[in-house]
Amino acid sequence: MNLQYHYDTSGNLTKAVENIIQPDALILLTTAESLESHVAELEKTFPGIPSIGGIAMSYGGTHTIEQGVTVISLYGTDCAADVLEQLSTMPVKYITRLKKAIEKTNAVSGTSACFDICSGHDGKLVTTLNMMLASRNIPLIGGTVDGGKVAVNGKVYEDACGFLILRNKTGKICTYKENLYTATGDQFLATKTDPDNNLLIEV
Repeated sequence: MNLQYHYDTSGNLTKAVENIIQPDALILLTTAESLESHVAELEKTFPGIPSIGGIAMSYGGTHTIEQGVTVISLYGTDCAADVLEQLSTMPVKYITRLKKAIEKTNAVSGTSACFDICSGHDGKLVTTLNMMLASRNIPLIGGTVDGGKVAVNGKVYEDACGFLILRNKTGKICTYKENLYTATGDQFLATKTDPDNNLLIEV
């Protein structure tokens, strides 16, 4: 599997993707002002290629892209992208989409992963995704984007999660995580939160 990082600091998507040839999947990171137009242009340039994206900064090598556009292209993979809608209320309603993506790519433990970009409600989302992923030992990576919108296969959704199931055709996939915090022994209960805006108000 090979990932390539493409960007343009001025936000010119045409320039950013000029060296992308026959990708297996695409991940788009752009600004709020350009999301709709970039999603449409990306789908027009690469019709039918699985893609997810959203409003976010990107970091690659020595570059930090805040106001431009970034596209990550994947090669040597079997990929499928889809969306879980109604994220704040009932994402489980769309769980069969994840199952179909897993089956389509023949995703299995050791060579596969699920990459998600969501508009919020992380706890509800992770619980829903792991209904399918945990029993198959397929790791989940990803995060929340700005603006409450995600893009999947040329369309923009609100209150949703775009996910990309990928299977490495040439090797394995290993994921790692690091805990940056040291346990203190103290326990806290969140008594007031705002999940729509990812805010912890009172403990």
